[in-house]
Amino acid sequence: MKAWELLSKPGAWTQGALARDSQGHKMMPFDEDAVRWCTLVAISRCYTDRTKVRQKVYSNVGNIAEWNDRLFRTQEEVVSVLKELDV
Repeated sequence: MKAWELLSKPGAWTQGALARDSQGHKMMPFDEDAVRWCTLVAISRCYTDRTKVRQKVYSNVGNIAEWNDRLFRTQEEVVSVLKELDV
């Protein structure tokens, strides 16, 4: 699965936390109750060669955490960029 596929499910993306449960509570990224993830964690969940993938995204958006958490960023924007990058 690619990161854009993981984050394209309704409500699967988050800001201001690495991961969240279905009620919006912050949690550890690989907790079994996590259902929402930031872009960095989505990459970590989907790829074993994370460094190469992160570099690809970084070279297009800059700091991934800051880009993910930018005010007024939408799930659709994040998914669109990752899909365009084939990540």
